[in-house]
Amino acid sequence: MIALAWLAARWRLVVAGVVVAGLLGWWGYTQHLRRAATQARQQATVATQTAQVAQATTGAVSRAQDRIVVVHEKSEVAADAVRNAPGADAPLPPAVLDAWRSGIDGLRHDAAGGGAPEHP
Repeated sequence: MIALAWLAARWRLVVAGVVVAGLLGWWGYTQHLRRAATQARQQATVATQTAQVAQATTGAVSRAQDRIVVVHEKSEVAADAVRNAPGADAPLPPAVLDAWRSGIDGLRHDAAGGGAPEHP
């Protein structure tokens, strides 16, 4: 009974409290909506950028595969041309064979970290 009498005597204070609580609730709700909208925009931006990167990467991979196919086809054509050339079945002269072996040995030496060998 005392609480009702106190509230009745201070009804303006109670109304003001309810109004302040409503305003704070409305402010909190709008802040929540703003944060959600900002987060949604950021997620959309990330998704767009990810799609652009994926598209660029797919194009690069496709171009690389196309180049590999072209190089492989040209290599096959060149190998066939060498195999079918006149005199292709003849053995290499000893001077050419020695020069080839020397070049391969130089590559092995370089790969082992020995530096370029001295050639006369």
